[in-house]
Amino acid sequence: MNPLILIVATFTIFVLGSCNKQTQSIEHETTIEIIQPFENQTFTQNDTIQIEAFIQSNVSMHGYEVLIQKGGETKSLKSRHTHNKTFEVRAEWIVDTANLDEVTIEVIANIDHENTKQSKNIMVKIN
Repeated sequence: MNPLILIVATFTIFVLGSCNKQTQSIEHETTIEIIQPFENQTFTQNDTIQIEAFIQSNVSMHGYEVLIQKGGETKSLKSRHTHNKTFEVRAEWIVDTANLDEVTIEVIANIDHENTKQSKNIMVKIN
């Protein structure tokens, strides 16, 4: 066999197999633990909210997102496309508005390229 053909074939298999889109659904067991902040923890304007979460799955996931939902709008704090069965998530948000009452922090695990996701929310209070 021609060595050049062998090299090209090996390279093609490597590139196509590194992050392939799957056509069938994945059976997954994924857990998301939000370590901080605590549910109903109270913050004020200009406080920095440190967000820390741990995501674990039995399949290789395709990344994660951290969202803040406040006053009818959603803001993306962090979005990563990376492959692993575990993620240590860290993000921060400086409270830019007072008197919001409640803000939702959402951590999302992107399980596959078919838009399979799992999420966990907590509420914090803003005075």
